[in-house]
Amino acid sequence: MPVHHHIAHVPTLIAVSRRPPGGSTTSAVPADVVRVAAELSPYPPSFANNGYLYFAALASLLAISICGGIIVRWMLTDLWKFRHRDHPSTLIFGFRVMMMLCGSAALVRCLPEVAYMTCFADPSVSPRVMANILIVKRAFDILALPTILGWMAILSMIYPFVSIALTSGEGRAVRIDVIALWPRLAKPAIVLVVVLAISFLMAIAKGTSVPG
Repeated sequence: MPVHHHIAHVPTLIAVSRRPPGGSTTSAVPADVVRVAAELSPYPPSFANNGYLYFAALASLLAISICGGIIVRWMLTDLWKFRHRDHPSTLIFGFRVMMMLCGSAALVRCLPEVAYMTCFADPSVSPRVMANILIVKRAFDILALPTILGWMAILSMIYPFVSIALTSGEGRAVRIDVIALWPRLAKPAIVLVVVLAISFLMAIAKGTSVPG
């Protein structure tokens, strides 16, 4: 897209972003800003019309979201499966809750970003819907705080006991064969390859679209 096309839209973008509030709780002004930004580039403004940067960021955020979701499902499954055996006061229960909160933090922080990046400048998504997605993004930023503080708090409480359990008795006798455990990473590796492919195709699809 010619540079003068971008420059011509800058005053409009500044104007709608500075429009004074009219007492309404609607997302009219954010919707206008999103509409004008989408006319400048198929990628969100923070990527400066750089498709490579968009691809890298989308792949990273999508991979983190998927891994976070997998961990949450894994820990919730085990918490339910062993609910009669593992009391809430046991270390393994605390560990599972901590890892569930870690996955939740990754999921709630990154998934809304993925939704925003994929929907931006999509003709089938209205500017008002995009404005609402931006609001949801900010709300999920707030929701990420308790999940992060939660796993940090649990780690601070159980770490001394975990250290004792792992450095004495049977815990000290456990040895990890890293080479033998490599096959366990096959599924995550496949997920990563699929994520890279999806992100690459998305970046190409957006790059070939003509905004405005």
